[in-house]
Amino acid sequence: MTQFSIPDLEDRSGVDKQPGETVAEYLRRVGQRTDLPPEDVEAVIRYTDHQQFSPDPSSMDAADAPIDEFLRAAEELGESDQSTSRDAGPRADPSEQQERRISREMSGPPPDTTLGIGTDDETSYVYPVLLALGIVLIVAAALVVGGGQIPGTGVDLLSTDTDVDETETNEPTQDTDTGTDESPTDNATGTDESTQANETEADVVDSAAEAEGQLAVTDMAVDSSLEPDEEFIELTNTGDTALDMSDWTVRDREGGAVDARGVDPVTFPDGFVLEPGESVRIVTAPGQDTDDTVHWGYDTRNWHEDGDVIIVLDGNGEVVLRHQYGSPP
Repeated sequence: MTQFSIPDLEDRSGVDKQPGETVAEYLRRVGQRTDLPPEDVEAVIRYTDHQQFSPDPSSMDAADAPIDEFLRAAEELGESDQSTSRDAGPRADPSEQQERRISREMSGPPPDTTLGIGTDDETSYVYPVLLALGIVLIVAAALVVGGGQIPGTGVDLLSTDTDVDETETNEPTQDTDTGTDESPTDNATGTDESTQANETEADVVDSAAEAEGQLAVTDMAVDSSLEPDEEFIELTNTGDTALDMSDWTVRDREGGAVDARGVDPVTFPDGFVLEPGESVRIVTAPGQDTDDTVHWGYDTRNWHEDGDVIIVLDGNGEVVLRHQYGSPP
């Protein structure tokens, strides 16, 4: 089958394709000038469309695409000096045709000339776009109807790589969700712990002014028959807040016999806290301190059986408690 281009047809027929004119419109105008049967002109137009969409243009029956007859008629038209009012463009003389042919040869062949598409055809992109749109529609239909396969081919459009990518994409999402769920939990826990810590700090007092009235002597063993490891006094936190008794001291009456003998007061260890309702015993003898027992560290009895004064001082030497029992000497 003979192939032709728009520039070649222009040279043969002497009829120029007008700007904005489609290929079909131009072919019909040339056909009218040649007085070819309309059905033959339409066959040429169909053949031109067939060339654009078919990978094998020669598969079309030559009888349905009389290209040779169309070109011969165009050649005769170009050789004729007659013109009609139907020709929208002026007929080019031989010198102009030669100049146009030389110009085209220097600039190179126009794209898709075998399909009858010229460089000045504003519709040259319509057919490729329609073809691409048709492919997209076919693929979409295959995904919906064929379960990801092109019907009748067994070609799976969804590869294993795609599944892997989807799985990998889902996993970070799950991790993110888990992280999001865990974060509020951690934050909530942190907030609660922080609040509890602040409340605990607010509920701990460590000075005589803050602890006034919430420390009391609740028990004692000061009989002369007792050994130093049996002698003790007991202090109880009777308030609602914890007492930080770090560096607090306990001694007997002011200026009394104990001080005169050079006996040092007993000192609570650093970090010792007496919670509300809890008690601590001060044992006269040496020993290992615990959460509820502090040892004075003397091998002799220090409290008077007949009477004495128990004095508790805070870390600044302020009086927290002054308790008198019996009749001090």
